Amino acid sequence: MFVNILTEEDTYQGKGSGFSLEAIDGVLLGKTMQSMRKRIKMEVVSSESRLQKLINRTTFKYCSDFENQNLSAVTLENKIIDFYKPIYIGFAVLDVSKSLMYDYHYNVMQAHYKNDIHLMYTDTDSLVYYIETEDFYKDLKDNPILIDRMDTANPPSTHPCYIAV
Repeated sequence: MFVNILTEEDTYQGKGSGFSLEAIDGVLLGKTMQSMRKRIKMEVVSSESRLQKLINRTTFKYCSDFENQNLSAVTLENKIIDFYKPIYIGFAVLDVSKSLMYDYHYNVMQAHYKNDIHLMYTDTDSLVYYIETEDFYKDLKDNPILIDRMDTANPPSTHPCYIAV
């Protein structure tokens, strides 16, 4: 629901708004999917005795020395890993997203273009196509189902896909 509200609001944002509500969606998803196992502790030390204490710890991973300076960066693993990130939310969002993208690819784009479309690349929230057509923008205008799920926020008023709100 929150993502739907953000998406609707993003459609009405002006070009000079300074931030993208779509970016907030990405941050929320990213924060729910963070791997707590990959977190590390790092300490920059200048004293030889402190460096030796850190190296002797069971959580010691590696040490990097800064040349021409009396500094070392010691990397330590976390002794206790606190799994407080709701990974299941991110997993559910990605699962729904994947279903919507498959549906759009097979039931909209491929159904319309048949053998004239080739999927070149996919990402979490995007599809990159090679489409053999006379005029892609004309296709979009003549077939609203093609453009329904595309991000068309803030095109210039001279753009063929511009829709006055």
